[in-house]
Amino acid sequence: MDFGEGLERSGWTDPNYFGCVIGMGTVISLFNIFDAKWYNKKIIEKIFYISVLLISVPVLILNASRGALLSVIIVFVILVLFSNAKLGYKIVIFILSIIGCIYLYNNDYFTLLEARILSDDGTGSGRTEIWSAKLDGYLDGNIFQIIFGNGFYGGGTIGGRLIGFHNDYLGFLVDYGIVGLCMLLYMLYYPIKLVPKN
Repeated sequence: MDFGEGLERSGWTDPNYFGCVIGMGTVISLFNIFDAKWYNKKIIEKIFYISVLLISVPVLILNASRGALLSVIIVFVILVLFSNAKLGYKIVIFILSIIGCIYLYNNDYFTLLEARILSDDGTGSGRTEIWSAKLDGYLDGNIFQIIFGNGFYGGGTIGGRLIGFHNDYLGFLVDYGIVGLCMLLYMLYYPIKLVPKN
């Protein structure tokens, strides 16, 4: 995708799924850094988790996946606010985060992300057209495809070209049918089911 002014977004995979994978690593790193057992971890582990955080945040920004970046920011804020860390540490963490953002902004890390936000035409970067084409292709399938889906590759190419869904629920429906969507919804419900009633 060309945004003009020498800005181009390219990759070997869907940038949103790539951002999701990088974001999961970032969140795991954050959980380990804010873990109560942080002080008991070996120095090599501490260096690893901090390195993952310091490398993955700029990568997320340069990837310009708004959803992945927003997800990591929300997890970070919740972890800092609700952790058992002392108030002084929390203030230092927020100040360091702001300084880090200012540094990244001043060194043009946010340029592609800004260009993506400014170029949005009201269709969510073309998401609604993708969803419409995928859903139309799915509904044109036979009863077996509607119940069990078209498979990962079949779902990816449905609608004419290999492209991601930008919507996991629709992706599961088209790829794995009604059965797959129900299984996804059950897996999302399962942890809630385990929570005690009180």
